[in-house]
Amino acid sequence: MKSNQIYPELNRLGFSGVSIEEQMVATGPNVWLRVVVFQPLKPKDNPAVVFVAGWMSIIDGWIEVLKEMTRDFVVYYVETREKKSSRIKGHVRYGVRDIGMDIVKIVDHFGLKDNQYLIAGSSLGATAVLDCHGFFNALPLTLVMINPNAEFRIPKIWKWIIGLFYPPLFVLFRPVVKWYLRTFRLDIHSDPAQYKKYCGTLDNADPWRS
Repeated sequence: MKSNQIYPELNRLGFSGVSIEEQMVATGPNVWLRVVVFQPLKPKDNPAVVFVAGWMSIIDGWIEVLKEMTRDFVVYYVETREKKSSRIKGHVRYGVRDIGMDIVKIVDHFGLKDNQYLIAGSSLGATAVLDCHGFFNALPLTLVMINPNAEFRIPKIWKWIIGLFYPPLFVLFRPVVKWYLRTFRLDIHSDPAQYKKYCGTLDNADPWRS
């Protein structure tokens, strides 16, 4: 399934010399994922890049990286199944292996060949790639892993709070998470862009899937 709809943020943030196409790719009987394909208008003999961002990450947090990559590479930007852009029917799993096998299906869907593409992953995206790398039918030239997660550490009391909260009440809990980030985890004075990026991620999170 293809769509001519382009993300509004991509239109206004100045991609040049690149065509952009959005596709919904079926990775299972009940799962369709959005993949944004960036094609340089002047192709170069470089491997393609499959880029898998982290848990709940949104594309506008990667705009500058994508601008640099798409100068020289065809890029397949994959939005994983926990994101709002995915289309889910019924109950599905959201584990690392499930996300990883989606990536395998996407590589097959686009007909990528042995050693003609590389995979770049960040955070949970990198973890999923590492978990599923033995399942690729066409082997990537290399893997570029950015801060893969071996485990996710959160305060114990948060696990108790999350267990009590009905997902739609996330909208009430979200300001507390933002306060925790800016007070204890991030230096918003020296790096306000990082705080803005995390806020965007929280604002776009789907609590039913996350």
